[in-house]
Formats: sequence, C-alpha cells, structure tokens
Amino acid sequence: MKDLLKNTGIIGTAQIAIIIISILKNKYLAVTIGPQGYGTFSLLQSFFQMANIITGAGIGTACVKYIAEYNAKKDTDSIQQIFDFSISLVFLLSCIATLIFFIFFPFFKRHFLTQDIHFIYYALFAASYTGIMLSSIFTYLLRGLMQIKNMAKINIINSIFTLLSIIVLVHFYKLTGFFINIFISSVFILFLYYFFCKKSIKIRLKFPDFKNILSRKLLKFGSVDIFLGAVNFIGVYLQRLIVVNYLSISSLGLFSAADSLTRYLLFFNDSAQYYTFPKLSENTNSETKNKILNDYFRFSISIGIIFSLGLILFGTLIVRLFLSKSFDSINNILYIFVLAQFLAGIQYGFQWTITGMAKLKILSVVVIVSYILIVIIPFFLIKSLGLVSLGIGSICATLQYSIISSLYLKIKFQINISILNLIYGFLGIGMILISSQLIYISIFYKLLIYISLISFVFLRLKKTEWQFILKKIKLISK
Repeated sequence: MKDLLKNTGIIGTAQIAIIIISILKNKYLAVTIGPQGYGTFSLLQSFFQMANIITGAGIGTACVKYIAEYNAKKDTDSIQQIFDFSISLVFLLSCIATLIFFIFFPFFKRHFLTQDIHFIYYALFAASYTGIMLSSIFTYLLRGLMQIKNMAKINIINSIFTLLSIIVLVHFYKLTGFFINIFISSVFILFLYYFFCKKSIKIRLKFPDFKNILSRKLLKFGSVDIFLGAVNFIGVYLQRLIVVNYLSISSLGLFSAADSLTRYLLFFNDSAQYYTFPKLSENTNSETKNKILNDYFRFSISIGIIFSLGLILFGTLIVRLFLSKSFDSINNILYIFVLAQFLAGIQYGFQWTITGMAKLKILSVVVIVSYILIVIIPFFLIKSLGLVSLGIGSICATLQYSIISSLYLKIKFQINISILNLIYGFLGIGMILISSQLIYISIFYKLLIYISLISFVFLRLKKTEWQFILKKIKLISK
C-alpha cells in the first residue's frame, strides 16, 4: 500500500493541479460556448475516436504491458523494438486516416454527424489527429517505464498551456477558437513528449517491421485490444448519436458536462493506474497480485466515497461554480452519474488485473456486454427517462463487468476482493443513494454529514499508512 500511495501521490498531486486548471478551463468554456458547444465537441470527439480502430491505438495496452515486463528485466533492446514498431505503425496509419477524413467529409457529415457540424470545426479536429495519436504512444512508453514524475510534469505543463491558449483563442474566435486550440495543443504536447522521452529512448520513424517476434507479440495481444477498442469507440459514438437524435445537441452538451464533472471522481484512480497496472502486468504469483489488487480497492473505495458524496451534497454549488447557470438542469440527475463513476473506479481493478494477465477471452466477453448495455438501455429508455437512461446503462455495464471478472479471477486464480473491501464497497453505494435524498437540506447539516464521513473513512487507514502520509505532509511543508 505504501508503494501505491507513494506513486499515486506523485501523479495525484499533479492531477490535482491539472484538475484545478481543468475546472478553470471548463468554467470559462461553459460561460462562452455553452451546452451546444459542449455537444458539438463531444460528437466530433466520439466520431474521430472511431478511427482509432484502424490506426493502431489498440496496441496501447499491449505496449504498457510488455514495456513494463521487459523494463523489469532491464531489457532495453526489446523496449526499443516495441517503441519503434508502435510509433511507426501509428504514424503511418494515422496519416492515412487524416487524408480519409478530409477527402470524405461530405459523406461523413451526411451519414455519421449532423448538420450542426461546420467544416472548420471538423477540419481542425482532423488536423490534430496524428499528433494526438503519436502522443498516446509516448504516454504508453512512460507508463511502462514507470516514469511517473515525467508524466506529471508533462501533464501540468500541457494543462497550463491549454488553459492559456483557450482563454485567448475563445475570447477572439468563440467556438472556432476552441477547435483551433485542439490543433495547437496536439502539436505542443507532442513536442513535450519528444523533449522528455528522447533521453530514455531513440525516437525514429521507419516502416513497421511486421516480421519481428516482438511486433507479432504486440499485434497478437493488440488485435484483441483493437477489436475491444472498436467496440468501445462505436459504443460511445452510438450512445451520443442516440442523445442527439432523440433529444438535442444541447442535451448532449449537458450529458458531456455531467460526465466530465463526475470523471473528476476518477482522478485518483487514474493516478493509481500508473503504478497498479504495470505492477499487475509483471510476472508475479497470484498472492502478490491479490495484495496489489486489494490495496487498490481499499484506496479506490475510500477516496471514491469522499469525493462522490461531496459532489452530490454540494452539487448545486459545484455546477454553478465549475460550469454555469445554463447547466443547472443536471443537478437532479447528477447522483446517477456519480454512482456510475464510483462503480467504474472499482471495475478498473478487475480490468487491470485481467488485462495484465493477458486473459483476453474473458476480457472480450465483459467488454462486449458492457458496450451493448450502454447503447441498448438508453435506446429503449431515453424517451421516458431522458439523460438518466445513460447513467443507468453505465451502472448496469459496470456491474456486470465487475461481477463476471471477479468470479473468473476467484475461480481460476484465487484472486478476489476481500470481504472487508466488499463490505465498504456496498457501504459506499448505500451512502451515495442516501445522499441523493439529502441535496435540499441546509448547508450546515451537509457539512456536518460530510465531516463525519471523512472522519469515518480516515479511520480505515492503518497506523503505518498514517505515519507515511504524515511524513509526506511534513516534507511538503518544509
């Protein structure tokens, strides 16, 4: 647990800074571009992500797994071969995809987008695609090498640059300025990754060597991941298309804002993955994996309870503070998306364990079922329940993922969530549901409930963990 706290603390501190910057950015955008601007961005983003199916993005998980595995063996030659193949393949395919984007714009707009999408927004997004894809390969490299501090630095610098860029460009060019920023930021972060990575590895582009043993290993693992990525991107795109067709693009903007706001709950989980997933990818025994996994669960559930209830209890204030008055309508349904993200934080533990062990058949089953649920449930319920149907779909998808995965790991490898973590997980779900009924009580009682909750959660920490945290606080204060 100490190693998890240490590594999560480094990236988590950076993530807090990034979240503060992101909050300022989202507040500015909420006031300037509103729900319709959010909806336009969300639809374009999900459309372009579908191209990841054919541009090699699916090998990302394989990159992290095998780079982490060979890094543990100090095999730098194999790491270089993995990186060379990955970045060359992605560069080649993403350039081809970018050309296709521009050539077939009229077709894509007519069949996959809406008439609200202007060519200038689309073109700027398309022009940024190659830079975004190459940056993702650098991210996988740093994650596999466990270079947590470099990732933290890159994320903070990029966030500050993006915020300043958005403020200037949106001020002068409104929504068009926002999409100009996407292109400029894609170039900037690619430069950052190049600067930070060139000391660790040779950066070169050449025609991908498909005959290399490591390349085949990546493609074998990656082929399943590419397929699952396709399921993911298509599912997310169809989900958003359902909202646009049955409600409106402004409703999609409200959903995107609610989803973005609740995703802040996962920032500690996202931080924890930089330590947890590479460790679970190493060739360790079931007992070691079980300890790593349950340390993550205890961490995830504890942090998840604190932030989930805070967002629900003070949701009205947070929406006004972080977004704007035009997003007030999401207050009454926020709890359903909070619950979905809380459960997603637990699901990640099972996901990283199964992926790290390369158990691709069971992974395929749970992922496919998940994305069927997030599309089918909203499709049938959106007319009667509106945006709530999307939250219900996410909750059902996450629950089936966690239940099937946990049973598989328990039966096959004796890896399971401990009884104590299971109890706290159900307790967290209960607290979230109860807190959704307390959003209209006075601020005094909300604070009293929240302080009591935080005290309860911190009592779960072991003595050694308290000593570790206090030591870190003392170092920071100096």
